[in-house]
Amino acid sequence: MTDEERSSDDRPLWRYDLEANDFVCRIIAMAQAVHLWDHELTYSDLKLNDPHRAYVIAIEHRALKIVDRFKSLNVMDQMMALDKFPIHTPAGTINRYQWVRIILDVLLSRATSFVTAISYLQRKSTSSALTLAR
Repeated sequence: MTDEERSSDDRPLWRYDLEANDFVCRIIAMAQAVHLWDHELTYSDLKLNDPHRAYVIAIEHRALKIVDRFKSLNVMDQMMALDKFPIHTPAGTINRYQWVRIILDVLLSRATSFVTAISYLQRKSTSSALTLAR
């Protein structure tokens, strides 16, 4: 791990990351062939003329959104590492209990975001697969 990938307290900056996941790597690899295509095409043209490649691009877009959302868990990890309480702000102080409640709210928001993204990916994959089968 390089110095850029470590925090000041020697913890990895990206503890939660899906970019090295086999599934994600495979999607990115398949999409590269489409991105490096010789012709300039819009997504609409691609969808009309080459639906298989359009499907790969759509899945890549959704998978990368999930990767980004998963990476956002690193912020919560940093929040959990805070050990100096109470936190003083111009609006008042935040005690440990309030801080944990904030983290739980953020976690709920992130979990909901994952479910939404995965549900959309699944729905898009199923509808695109049905369209391609026709």
